[in-house]
Amino acid sequence: MWPVNGTYVGGVAVDRELAKANFAQFIRRALQAARARGLTDNNIRDSTGVGVSTFHRWQRQDWGPGWPDLTAVIGFCTGLGIPEEDAFAALGLRGERQPSAPAPLDPDVRKILQRLADPNVSPGEKDAIRLMFRSLAVHAEAVPPKPSTRPRRRPTGT
Repeated sequence: MWPVNGTYVGGVAVDRELAKANFAQFIRRALQAARARGLTDNNIRDSTGVGVSTFHRWQRQDWGPGWPDLTAVIGFCTGLGIPEEDAFAALGLRGERQPSAPAPLDPDVRKILQRLADPNVSPGEKDAIRLMFRSLAVHAEAVPPKPSTRPRRRPTGT
């Protein structure tokens, strides 16, 4: 998938150093936005599935001899609600799809995120908000599907 020499990706010429700088800036902005929402490195790791050391290496342009693992890049974007196309654009890879606008946030969610980002809100209140979010997430996963609205069939003859 990635060339050993970093010159061509999918038949497209890619300047590796420029891609490193752009991707590092993309990661830096993504991390700043996540921290503004009150997320810690460990929260980011948990929501994206990407290790803290990995996204810090991306930020430092320390990829080693290859390129970032695209599965990890996609997980990072998905976990933070960032269109993956934006990461690919930062890497110098333009897909056929254009970058999409982020989905609008519900006004109540926006207020909660503003509370998490507000430096005047106590750490205890921020922890309580995060705990509430985690509880809601666990509850959403544990709730069984809604029962069918189809009428039940009655057993026939016995």
